[in-house]
Amino acid sequence: MPTCRADYAPASPQRKPRDLGPHAANLMQAGLVTLVHVGKPGVELAAAFPASLVFGWITLRTGSIWYALILHWVVGVSLDWFLLAG
Repeated sequence: MPTCRADYAPASPQRKPRDLGPHAANLMQAGLVTLVHVGKPGVELAAAFPASLVFGWITLRTGSIWYALILHWVVGVSLDWFLLAG
């Protein structure tokens, strides 16, 4: 008889998200990020999925989210600047 919940082993094994591997996780996060961009201008929505894959790859490659966050910020500020200047 288990004494606590941590000792319990389920009858059927369940897949956890970390079991899917980094490539599947990157695809999943890119899909979720694309859904967040629904309602934005068409070009931004179209770029969300491939850009998210690149940002995810950068994060997996470097082991840090900071590089992708800074790149996302630079792209966003540059786009705003070009739209206001043009």
